[in-house]
Amino acid sequence: MTDDKSGMMETIRDICRFGGRWPGTNAQRETANFLAEKLRQMDRDVDVEPIRVRPDFGIVHAIHAVLAIIGSVVSIYSAPLGVVILLFTLISTFGDLTTRFYLVRRFMPSRASQNVFSGQKKPDASATLVLCAHHD
Repeated sequence: MTDDKSGMMETIRDICRFGGRWPGTNAQRETANFLAEKLRQMDRDVDVEPIRVRPDFGIVHAIHAVLAIIGSVVSIYSAPLGVVILLFTLISTFGDLTTRFYLVRRFMPSRASQNVFSGQKKPDASATLVLCAHHD
């Protein structure tokens, strides 16, 4: 994480060495600690914020698809029950895709993860730059 292009490429190569950086894995945690240390070496204030994640989005979407199929089939035999299943599926899918709330995803296991935050306050700065990047 230096100003020159070769330094940035070396940092990217270092991050790539932490293979399997899925959210909540040891490799992701090691990457977060690596980035925090790099930022500290640049005399930056760094906070590593613990968070909980539920990364099994593929399974959640598959469950929603299966629930939609079940609701459709059930509605042939019992329209009110089919509508309830489909309405639940619609609401759960909406909440999950917009990240406003989770219904089905709540039943998936959660894992510890972390965000790396480095902010510098410069009251005389003419602009503020916010950079967000995944390290998993």
